[in-house]
Amino acid sequence: MRRELFPQLPELPGFNPKEPFINPQEYLIKTDKAFDACVDFLRDPNSFPNQKINQLVTLLWRLIGNQEIPLVLDKWGIGEMSFVVLGNSLQQVPFFILPVDFLRQVNENPIYQLGSIVFNASQGRDYYTGKITGKNKPEIQRRARGYEAEALLTLQKMAEEEGATIKWTPYQLEVLRENPRGIASLPRHLVYSTPVWQPPRFG
Repeated sequence: MRRELFPQLPELPGFNPKEPFINPQEYLIKTDKAFDACVDFLRDPNSFPNQKINQLVTLLWRLIGNQEIPLVLDKWGIGEMSFVVLGNSLQQVPFFILPVDFLRQVNENPIYQLGSIVFNASQGRDYYTGKITGKNKPEIQRRARGYEAEALLTLQKMAEEEGATIKWTPYQLEVLRENPRGIASLPRHLVYSTPVWQPPRFG
């Protein structure tokens, strides 16, 4: 993604594999800033003109910011941005996981990472709304791909308005073939409105 196509995206912290970070804390700060920049881009209607995606990613932003879904750096060797829920339907512990080399990944292909944020945000919303049962993974994944396609179609439209094209990865092409109309391609029973985050109530 060339910056001239999407000038609204904040400058991402650079990553130079020839000059690795000596200070781990500095690396963590840069990784966090890069993730925040992508999230802010997707949740702001002035930079990303798609209300459904804005609402979805804003919910994720609230859940992470209020530590209902911890944002952690991968230590299990997952390798890609992931949302996981440990436990069962009665007691669930969620995590939003960034790969150790997220800085490299987001600088090499930020469009892929933007789509990945939306894909995982859909699953985070399903967690927040109590829709993850442990037995409905195909439904969760299908809905997430529909929302990712919605985001990719918006990015495509933005690029076309600038007279440019996006080179999709094989995975992205598969997602777009499955959901050529984005969210509208999903079965109706898989679509629901994104709620506004509410502080947890105790007692």
